[in-house]
Amino acid sequence: MSLIVQYEQHYAALISDIKELVGRLEEVNNQSDRKVLCHSIRGSLVEAKRIFMQMRLERDRRSRGEKLRAAAAELNGLYVEYKQAKAKGRSLTVALASLDLGSNADNDEGASISNDQQQPELLDNLEPIERTDNKLTEGYDEAVETEAVESEAVETEAVGAQELSALAPN
Repeated sequence: MSLIVQYEQHYAALISDIKELVGRLEEVNNQSDRKVLCHSIRGSLVEAKRIFMQMRLERDRRSRGEKLRAAAAELNGLYVEYKQAKAKGRSLTVALASLDLGSNADNDEGASISNDQQQPELLDNLEPIERTDNKLTEGYDEAVETEAVESEAVETEAVGAQELSALAPN
């Protein structure tokens, strides 16, 4: 059984108990019995709030986990695409460096592609490299944002734990 299901079951049982105790409270006339019942209800309410916060944190953690896995997969894919594009870019750089676009010093009649044909093809290959770079930048920004949200959630959890300890009966 998953942790969230356990929390939900525990929470439902606590809520049921609290409703029963509140119903009994309305019927009790003895002050000492009412005091004991009120103390029990307060303790159950604190426990229910703690369980509720745990359920919320677990849900948030799971949704962040799914988002992080998706972001990691996307980032890994982009990294592979980037490496491939970078490797093509190196060969493009070498090819561009070897081109003499201003003159026809390369008069090999055995060459299958002329400089005029190579230049547009090489420039066309630069666009996918730029798109990959943009995707990598976006992925990095999303990862940084996700990390900030996760840090905020951890801080919220710590504050919630402090609030619960302050609410707990002595």
